[in-house]
Amino acid sequence: EGVGSVSVVGDGIGAEASKLERARQVAHEAGVAIMAMSASPLRVTFFCREELVDQLVRALHRELIERQRAPHHT
Repeated sequence: EGVGSVSVVGDGIGAEASKLERARQVAHEAGVAIMAMSASPLRVTFFCREELVDQLVRALHRELIERQRAPHHT
């Protein structure tokens, strides 16, 4: 009890070490300690304290969704 999980789904998300490390870094920067992680080529699930799940979801969404959609300035 007291453990929550957040899954990220996408082609290759769990197969690329750089993507996994970036997601772990985002969690760290958000102040969320990852207790465990489970990965497959299409999914990665992070386990953290239950009360930090929303915080982790927001941080991962900001990094993996919002930044990907933002227009790139050259």
